[in-house]
Amino acid sequence: MRELEAELEGEQHRHVDTQKSVRKQDRRLQEVILQLDEGQKSQDRLKDMIDKLQQKNKQYKRQVEEAVSSRSNFISSFVRHSYIRSVVQADLLLSY
Repeated sequence: MRELEAELEGEQHRHVDTQKSVRKQDRRLQEVILQLDEGQKSQDRLKDMIDKLQQKNKQYKRQVEEAVSSRSNFISSFVRHSYIRSVVQADLLLSY
């Protein structure tokens, strides 16, 4: 009988230790899950920031292209007007 009581006491002790271990592992699992959630949130925020920066980059590139095109058109118009002015002045000089 004493052997059975000692065995029962040993099993109860192991059961208590196992329950402690399970609770400890459960807490650790919850911590890891929270870390994963935070990591996912951070990743989502970074992806959103990257998307916004890429959109701004496209917008700036478009603005630069428009400015270059506008400048090119202005220069072309200026050269054309200068050429026409020169031709008119040459004609005026030749007509005298």
